[in-house]
Amino acid sequence: MTRLRWGSNHRLEDLLVSTSRGDSIAFEEFFQQTQLLVVSYLGRILFDKGSVNDLAQEVYLRTWRSSGSFDPSHSAKTWLLSITHNVAIDYLRKSSPTTTRLDDTAIVVNQGDFTAVVDLWSAVDSLDLELRSAFVLTSVLGFSYADAALICGCGLGALKSRLFRARSVLMKRLSETERPDEEDGYITGGIGN
Repeated sequence: MTRLRWGSNHRLEDLLVSTSRGDSIAFEEFFQQTQLLVVSYLGRILFDKGSVNDLAQEVYLRTWRSSGSFDPSHSAKTWLLSITHNVAIDYLRKSSPTTTRLDDTAIVVNQGDFTAVVDLWSAVDSLDLELRSAFVLTSVLGFSYADAALICGCGLGALKSRLFRARSVLMKRLSETERPDEEDGYITGGIGN
C-alpha cells in the first residue's frame, strides 16, 4: 500500500475513504482535524469530564473499525458525530451521573458575564440527554437541523420539537435564577436576617 502525506487541506471525506483502505496517515490527519469537535461535543453532553478523553479514544477506535461503512457522498463530520453520540449514550446508560459540573471553558469579561455563563451552562447541563444533544449540536457547535437530526438518530420534526422544548426549559430555568444584589455585591436575607 502506498502511503500519502496528507495536508490539512484534504477533505474529511477523502481522509475517511483512505482510512478505510488502511491508511494510518490519513486516519491521523482525520483525527487531528476532528478531535476538537469530538471532545467539545462529549464535554458538553457528559457530566464526567474525566471520561471525555477515554470516550474520545473509543470514538476513534470505532471510527477506524467502521470506516469501510462510510459513504463519501455524505458529511464526514455528521457520520463522526453520530458515532460520538452513540458512544456518549452507551456511556450514560452504563453510569448514572449524580453531579452537575460547571463549564470552565468560557471566556468572560466581568463578574456579571461569568454569572450569566455559569447560569446558562448549569441550565444546559440539567436538560435531559435528548434535549441537551439537540441544543448543543445546533446552538453551540453550529450544525444544521438536518445534520443534527442525523447525528441524534431522529427525524427533523423530532429535532425541532426537542429544540423548542430545550429552549423553553432553558428560558424558564434562567428566569428562575436568583442573583445577588449587584449594587452592593452581597445577598440580602438568609440566616439571622
